[in-house]
Amino acid sequence: MGNINIESDLVKAVVEGIQDNKGKSISILDMRGVDGAITDFFVICEGSSNVQVDAIADSVFDKVIEQQGERPLHQEGRANAEWILLDYHDVIVHVFQSHIRSYYNLEGLWSDAKRTDLPDLD
Repeated sequence: MGNINIESDLVKAVVEGIQDNKGKSISILDMRGVDGAITDFFVICEGSSNVQVDAIADSVFDKVIEQQGERPLHQEGRANAEWILLDYHDVIVHVFQSHIRSYYNLEGLWSDAKRTDLPDLD
């Protein structure tokens, strides 16, 4: 993750899981100061196909268990893998196919959250 300062170990594990499977366009939304927020952080990324989206979600799942000993409280979207959500209570992970991400525009919906965009790894 280079010199990006991420204070949450859970968020760090999520980002590593995403990067391990070449997830792109990673955004971290700090929801802690947002009225009505149901979590502390959203981590949003994308994959190029349903196979890659599923692989990214699997990698996040495995990395978080390995580093934090946590399993998601809830998962959604595994059937079609256009948008997979992993809910770790304090961190909610959204793994999208790019056209689905654009359609739902979570970053725009939660534009009052502090946003950190991470550079893609080559």
